[in-house]
Amino acid sequence: MKKLLIIALGIVLIGVSCTNDSEKSAQKKRDKSVENGVFALKMNNIEVKDETCDSSYAKCTHVVISYPVFTEPKMNNVNDLIRNRILYFMGQGDVETTKNLELKDAANNFIKEYAEFKTGFPDTDQFWMFRLKSRVSYVDNDKISILMASDAYTGGAHANQNQVYMNFDSHGNLLKAEDFIGDLDKLRALAEANFRMRKGLKEGESLQDAGFNFPDNKFVLPSNIGIADSLYILHYNSYEISGYSEGPTQLLIKMS
Repeated sequence: MKKLLIIALGIVLIGVSCTNDSEKSAQKKRDKSVENGVFALKMNNIEVKDETCDSSYAKCTHVVISYPVFTEPKMNNVNDLIRNRILYFMGQGDVETTKNLELKDAANNFIKEYAEFKTGFPDTDQFWMFRLKSRVSYVDNDKISILMASDAYTGGAHANQNQVYMNFDSHGNLLKAEDFIGDLDKLRALAEANFRMRKGLKEGESLQDAGFNFPDNKFVLPSNIGIADSLYILHYNSYEISGYSEGPTQLLIKMS
């Protein structure tokens, strides 16, 4: 197994959009590598809006989705899994079960549900939205990591934001962390040390007393682990280990 090292960037949020020339260049290389072969894919775009929207989508109900579709028949299962995850984020389906509902139909349902809400509350100035962007975070001959980030609002104090990595092998199987990380215990120890350092917590200090919601007051790895070049990305979404005001937590562990 490759040696794991903590990268000194600590807890940050890596967005779907590339923010510098180096990352843009790396993303172009990844995009080029999925033009052919078992991981060949194309990005599909869906845009649905209500009649009050202009091209800026400012303060109006809309759905904007960019998501990958794999073109190799052996990867059809991957397309179903990605679709189900997006449906789940939209509140239109179950992440565990293959649905017959297509994303365009789900987007239209979303707009229709808002129209029904507006009929019941004609004086409201509330609008709904669902936005999701995707990109290839990592790819080699054996596996691919897809990053999807969503932003949804259907009422309440704030929008719901989620960032998820979905990792697949060349046979279309959804990978668990143990499938591509050889020593999870070592990764967990490094991640906890990094987490405590960035949060100002001493070794052995109670996570619960510091305001973090880990099971049995013990640090655990997130279920959401992705890959980006030479990094493992450990991402805890909002509410997963702390309150909304704390925001998401992301740890970067470098492979070398």
